[in-house]
Amino acid sequence: MKEDLITLSRREKRYRLIYLLLLFAGTAGILIWAIFRNSNAFSSGIASLDKNYLQQEALYHARQQEAVPLYDTLFARITALQAAPATAIAETDIKNGINTLYSFNEANPNKDPRFAAFSQMALFLKLYLEDMLVLKKKGENIQRFSEQLAQCEIGFKDQQTLMNQIKAAQSAGK
Repeated sequence: MKEDLITLSRREKRYRLIYLLLLFAGTAGILIWAIFRNSNAFSSGIASLDKNYLQQEALYHARQQEAVPLYDTLFARITALQAAPATAIAETDIKNGINTLYSFNEANPNKDPRFAAFSQMALFLKLYLEDMLVLKKKGENIQRFSEQLAQCEIGFKDQQTLMNQIKAAQSAGK
């Protein structure tokens, strides 16, 4: 028995192709939706990271805008401390400023490594202040010792003059 071949017209072939394409697109859409419906959107994660980065960047720049003038002021005060007489109030103000500068690193919510620069600045100013106080104390000691040496030299010259006068009197009396 010979089977009759079923032949389709051109129009029926087009409809069948469109039907298969729609069936494929629908099945692919349902599968994609079923697989990815509970996953987080990749772009929202990136947007969240960008938002956090920009917030952190803004916080850093705000802290930097506060820290740089404070650093310059403290540096100028410490440098001026060398020439002026030291007062406890001036030293306390400088130490409080250094602590404020150091606290900018502590206010870092995400432990951004750039914020460590504030603690480094504070550490430098602290060491500079200590060195300046030691240098100033040594300078005062040198000045005081120079004055004492000058007084001793005056006393020594007076004693030497007196001894010369006594020797001269003794030699004249012989």
